[in-house]
Amino acid sequence: MDHERIHASEREPAEAHAYREHHGLRQADIDREEKLTDLTTVYLGFGILTANSSDRFEKTSYLSGSLAITKTRFTRAGYLPAQSMSFLLALQVLARNLPPARRKALARQLETNQAEYMTRGVRHLEARRADVLARLGVPTDLTALEEPDLERFTRPLDGRDEKVAVLAEPDLFAVDDRKPNADRTVFALREGFGRHILTTALGGFFGWIGGLIVLGGEPVKLLVAAGLGALGASVLGWKERRYSCTDYECNTRIPREAAVCPGCGGRIGGRIRARREIFAGED
Repeated sequence: MDHERIHASEREPAEAHAYREHHGLRQADIDREEKLTDLTTVYLGFGILTANSSDRFEKTSYLSGSLAITKTRFTRAGYLPAQSMSFLLALQVLARNLPPARRKALARQLETNQAEYMTRGVRHLEARRADVLARLGVPTDLTALEEPDLERFTRPLDGRDEKVAVLAEPDLFAVDDRKPNADRTVFALREGFGRHILTTALGGFFGWIGGLIVLGGEPVKLLVAAGLGALGASVLGWKERRYSCTDYECNTRIPREAAVCPGCGGRIGGRIRARREIFAGED
């Protein structure tokens, strides 16, 4: 396993150093200053990047002839550990009062360990929210705050009146409630006889028990009763004509006359008996 330590200046955005220098926040103690610079990256909005780079594990595997080679790489960057960086993100989540959906979306952007650290940090801080916000100097009612005026940031630097066009960017944390096959076509595959083996076996068992009770236990009659029970169960199961989604990752049971798969959201292109009919249906 390769271990690598990245110097803080390689991890921290230059904006964090510039911000602290511009506002007179720079400390004489270099070690303390670097830790505070890590903290400043979260305050300025780079927390996801710096938290992920604080502790990262990478694993790659490949074949070289007949040999299977696995390489692992463990890197650390900055002065604050991953737990501290994730705790700072938890503080930001608490201060912004983000809803659960936004918290989950934020956690998906983090490395596995960092996401767990942040989630636990939020749970720990929620019971102390009032005290935490008071210590941070953040009002508890954020709805009373006025929206900042961003117009001055879009004006040209030479003082002209025309504004700079700001293009809309995609929201990385937007929650996508669409199902995986919402814009695709799937087929309803009729389940074969093999899917009803259990039903057949249960029918034979209960037929045998019934014959044992009603017919007095004669071997021939018991076999006939068991056979009839199994036949009846298999026929009933066959007549149900159950269908399932042809998407291998879905395979959800599709109700009769359904137009959309309830599992993956795909449009039902038709009901088929075998998978080879999918290609004919697509043509």
